[in-house]
Amino acid sequence: MKLQVALDTLSLEAALQLLEKIEPFVDIVEVGTPFIIEEGLKPVREIKKRYPNMTVLADVKIIDGASIEAKSAFEAGADIVTVVGLANEQTIKDTIDCARMYQKEVLVDFIAANVSSLAKRLEPLGADYFCVHTAVDVQGQEAGPLAELITLKKSVSIKTAVAGGVRLDSIEEIAKQHPDILIVGSAITNADDPQMVASRMKDIISGCSS
Repeated sequence: MKLQVALDTLSLEAALQLLEKIEPFVDIVEVGTPFIIEEGLKPVREIKKRYPNMTVLADVKIIDGASIEAKSAFEAGADIVTVVGLANEQTIKDTIDCARMYQKEVLVDFIAANVSSLAKRLEPLGADYFCVHTAVDVQGQEAGPLAELITLKKSVSIKTAVAGGVRLDSIEEIAKQHPDILIVGSAITNADDPQMVASRMKDIISGCSS
């Protein structure tokens, strides 16, 4: 299992300062959608330049224009791009085809989707990861992503990721389901001691992996 930190609302300077503290404990750095809207693909370029061996995910949430948008993200240095699971199948196929050209990966985001039926339909397309995702706008109103993760793992054999409200008090229960990627945002980025939180989360994941 890998720990992914989602950088969403930080400035580029603040993001780089944070990564200096937590880099030893994270496996994937996500340049989040709000970050990309604010700064474009510059953070992807800068983070990949500074941490060339770190896996960088560009959370572009492609929903149309897949060939153009995926190409831009991969050429900026992204190792993984995201596409929305509710997009047209052709869009998802085009994203995957572009990733194969660059020898990179695709994560399909199942935000707001019926996980079981959609996962079974999309699995033959050949994406690298399916991600259950509790949207930030409904966190606190709906259950977290654990139940959807369990459903997803029963439905398909593809690698899985989980996002949306993953915190120190919930990460162990989620990690026991052995998703391939656990995605954590504000629980790390807004913590008083992000290094401590990232370190503890990495230890919990490692403990559940053994």
